[in-house]
Amino acid sequence: MSGNDIRQIGCDFVIAQKFKNASADEKKAILDQNNWQKSTCDENGEIFCRYKTIEVNKPLYETRTSPTTKLNYKTKKVIDTMNLHWIVSYSPRRAKKDRADRDRAIDKALDAIKNPGKLRLTGYKSLVKMPRKDGAPQLDTEKIEEQSQWDGYYVICTNLEISPERATEIYRKLWQIEDCFRVSKSQLETRPCFVWTDSHIYGHFLSCFISLVLEKYMLYSLKQELGDQVTHGKMCSALRQSQVVYDDINPQLPLFLRLYEPGLFDEMSKHFGLKVLSRVEKPVGLKKKLHLPGLKVVATTAWKS
Repeated sequence: MSGNDIRQIGCDFVIAQKFKNASADEKKAILDQNNWQKSTCDENGEIFCRYKTIEVNKPLYETRTSPTTKLNYKTKKVIDTMNLHWIVSYSPRRAKKDRADRDRAIDKALDAIKNPGKLRLTGYKSLVKMPRKDGAPQLDTEKIEEQSQWDGYYVICTNLEISPERATEIYRKLWQIEDCFRVSKSQLETRPCFVWTDSHIYGHFLSCFISLVLEKYMLYSLKQELGDQVTHGKMCSALRQSQVVYDDINPQLPLFLRLYEPGLFDEMSKHFGLKVLSRVEKPVGLKKKLHLPGLKVVATTAWKS
């Protein structure tokens, strides 16, 4: 989704900007070494990062819905313009890393030229110029030179009136959003989605979102007391392993047996106002300790906390 799409649905944004496909004037403004507005130095006085803001106007195109496919598409009709701020940063350390990454890609490309079977692999194939008819593949030196001029550059696009430092700070929190997707897919198993109707799909993802909010709150709350050693994986693993099973050997004396060892789940229980389970629990004790609204004793049925 582009900045135009986000703005059209009424949201403000701070997103990464693809600048290598920008217009010639925009590229010239990015690479101009005379319009830096601010520099940040490290403890030794060396420049750590440079910033500048470029004002860019982008057209907003009319959106229509196809009567056949029911999909939205953009027409060529311009209905408005959007004023954007491109926050350009240049870091010598980032430039060094970009050069090192490209050098490794060049080495792989040269090896692939000697062994054409490796040209099918991605990553460095773009650095190889393939002959149209006869001839051997060659290293694309023009493309390598064009890429090298962008070493160390990064562009953030926003429609907010904020400082470059603030925009960078907001963008660096992207990992939190990515972490939410990772937890949703891996821990909460949001996908695959085995429902088809709109209402069922909505209900499925709503329940997944509520689960994510609860999981995030639990993790945040636990870290306040137990520290950063608590992670998503450890917490979910503790929840899955915390099992008790009904012992039906003596129906006259119904008991539940605890199957998990003392550890994180016990700490979680105490933190959230529950009591730690003993090795053997009666149904009444189990109900009180875990605040269960009801507990039916059914033979050979396992219960998970």
